[in-house]
Formats: sequence, structure tokens, C-alpha cells
Amino acid sequence: MEDKNIPLFKVHMPESAIEAAIATLRSGFVAGGAKAAKFETEFGAFIGNKNVVATNCGSSALLLALYLSGAKAGDEIICTPMTCNAVSESAYQTGAKIVWADIAKATGNISHSSIESKITSKTKAILFSHWCGRLADIDAIKAIAKKHNLKVIEDAASAIGAIWQGQKIGNHFDYTAFSFQAVKQITTGDGGMLALKSEAEKERASLLCNHGNDRKAKRTPTSLGFDIFEVGWKYQMNDIAASIGLAQMPFLEEILAKSRRNAKLYDELLANVPGLQILKEYPGAISSPWAYTVLVERRDDFVKKLQEHKIGCSVAHMRGDKLTVFKELAADLPNLDYFYERFINIPVGWWVSEEDVKAICEIIKSGW
Repeated sequence: MEDKNIPLFKVHMPESAIEAAIATLRSGFVAGGAKAAKFETEFGAFIGNKNVVATNCGSSALLLALYLSGAKAGDEIICTPMTCNAVSESAYQTGAKIVWADIAKATGNISHSSIESKITSKTKAILFSHWCGRLADIDAIKAIAKKHNLKVIEDAASAIGAIWQGQKIGNHFDYTAFSFQAVKQITTGDGGMLALKSEAEKERASLLCNHGNDRKAKRTPTSLGFDIFEVGWKYQMNDIAASIGLAQMPFLEEILAKSRRNAKLYDELLANVPGLQILKEYPGAISSPWAYTVLVERRDDFVKKLQEHKIGCSVAHMRGDKLTVFKELAADLPNLDYFYERFINIPVGWWVSEEDVKAICEIIKSGW
């Protein structure tokens, strides 16, 4: 096959989403309203949890979850540094101390044994991510949280639609934050969603997303009809973004099916390539690959080989524990050291055909 450009990430934007955004713009109702409410309903139905709140970005969903967890100065939050910087920065903004846990080399996800070793009397919560859509060991994390009475904030920014033991992500922990950033599986331009455990927490989160204002209150010409009992923020999703999200929903299952097909094919074709290691999938997990990660020897040579054939590749995320802003939080993380020196992401999404995957694998197997 003649080389063609295969990007690592690509924005999914069907014509119907463009038309929906235009219709909302022309309607005159563009702030958070009926479209955002409908998007919450449809996404909640998709994951099987009606207690969801749409936000203006994934980071807002994380910040809201951390606030609801009660994390504050004097507390400790156990977190993985092998994720998007937004996750670590959200934890930092609570005033609590970040305690880095190591990862499992075989998955890139937070290590449950490392979590256990980091728990102290000050630990308030566990904040973890699913590495590039590949599920972490949910049962092990749940068991640790129950044993030590800890809140869990699950960052599922890259794991929309993933399934653990027959149940979709968004039902297993206290809080699950999703992202609809530009190059996620579906996008709203930028946006997020927070899944919660109860209707009462959903109502509280909805108020906090709009400065504590009750948008459902009955208004009159001389009164807005509500009081404010808790100071909030401007975190809510607007109707323009929600319109794009609603138009994306009919495509979501097909998008997920294609990325899973591609990941399975990579698993099969790259299983025994010298100098390359594929990542592990836990039993009972059906991940939602956002990017496909391999660990390779001589990574610079590997990248050069792929670039010569116009195949997108990148490390995707920097390790947060080495950022200057977190220099006071250094920890010994040998598994992360091993992983970070070797990992690289290659394309797996809906724009990658089976023929593309086979061609990429042939290029890799020819050596680098």
C-alpha cells in the first residue's frame, strides 16, 4: 500500500453537528439550557446513569468532583502522574497535597499496590485515570477505597463507553469525569460531563456549575425566584456545545467499535515483535482505546521509522511528577521510569481502517 498520512488524532465532526450548531446559533438561545439538559439525558442513558451534569470542559468536571469529595488543604490525594496535566493540576487546586503512586508497567495505569502503600491518616481521595482509554483495575481500586473509607475520582476522559464487568464506566465510583475535548472519541468543541452516585449530588453539582443559581426557579419581572446557599463557578456547558454533542451521539457506538477492532488487530499482529511490548487488558474489561500504546526499545528510531511513512505518533502526555510546578512532590516511581522511557502512541481511532492497521504493523515488523 502506498504511504498515506495517518494522523494520531482526528476531530470527529459530522455534517449533522455543524447543522445543529448553526440552528442553535440562529435560535437566539445559546447559553446553558434545553440542549445541554437533553445532552445530559442522552449521555446518562448511554452510560446507564441518569445522575450526570454537563460542564464546559473535562477539567471543570474534575474540579467539581474534587470539591464535592471534600478534599482541602491538609488532606492528601493519591494521584497518578502518568496522565493529562489537567488531572494533577485539578488536584493541586484543592489545596490538598498530591501523593504520587507508581503505575503498572504492563498497563500504564495506576498500581493498586502502590496506592495501598501511599495511604496515610491524611489521605482523603484517590484520583486516577484510564491510560489512553485502557481500563485500570477497577475492582482493586474499589476494594482499597472501601477498606480505607476513601472517595474515588475516576478520570475517564479517554475512556468514554468503556465497560468493566458488564457495566459502563460512570457507575463504579463516587465521581467519574468525562471529556469531549476536540480530539476525544466524540467532541463538543470542548466540554465535559460528571457522573455522580445520587440525584441529590447531581442537583448540588448543577447549582455549583452556575454560581449556585437555580435556573429552574420560577421567575417574575421583579424576582429571579431563588436564593444562593453555596458559592459556585461558571462550569456549565452551553447549548452550542451541547448541540454538537447531541449530533455526535448517534455515531458513538460505531466510533468505539472501530477503535476496539483496530486495537484487537494491533494486539494480534504485534504480539511477538522483537523490541516491542503491547499493553495488558484486565479480564472483564472492554476498553475504549483513544490511542494505542506500545513500549519500544530505541524509541527515537521507532518514531523516525513511522514518520518516514507518514504515520502519526506521539507520547500524548508528559509525566506530571517531573513538571517544575510539582518539583516539591518528587517520588521514587521505578515502574513509571521504565514505562516513560519506552512508550509511544500510534493511531487507533475511527479514521484508521483495517488495511491501515495491517500496513502500519508491516512497517513496524520490518524493523527500526
